[in-house]
Amino acid sequence: MNDKEIKLSVESLYKNFLKSIESGNHENTSTCLSLIPIVESNFLRIYQNRKKEGAFYTRDSIANFIITKGLILFFDNYLDNCKINHLDDIYGLNKDEKEMVTSKLKNLTYPCLSKKLFGTRYDIIPFDQSRDFNKKAQ
Repeated sequence: MNDKEIKLSVESLYKNFLKSIESGNHENTSTCLSLIPIVESNFLRIYQNRKKEGAFYTRDSIANFIITKGLILFFDNYLDNCKINHLDDIYGLNKDEKEMVTSKLKNLTYPCLSKKLFGTRYDIIPFDQSRDFNKKAQ
């Protein structure tokens, strides 16, 4: 896969991810999230000068831990009287809370680049591909 093909796959995955969030299609959202590590690995593989470019691979378990904790803090900060202790708790949010969270997520920015995380062409958040977002917490 060359650089252009990888950029196209990133763009396509990103567009599908946004559409699935906006439409509430949890199955497609889960599929998109499961593809992110593959696309990310392909993207990083093309950089022969990773050390020079500053692109390093972070172990999935570390990236997933950081993202999970960040999302839990995000939910806790933006939801009044709603304590999220585990990502599965998001299934218990009411409709208004879900709409507010979706709105906030769409406006998040990446501080280093001053870009929107869910509003740029190539910014992707890696996530645990084994998580099934179609199942509600029991």
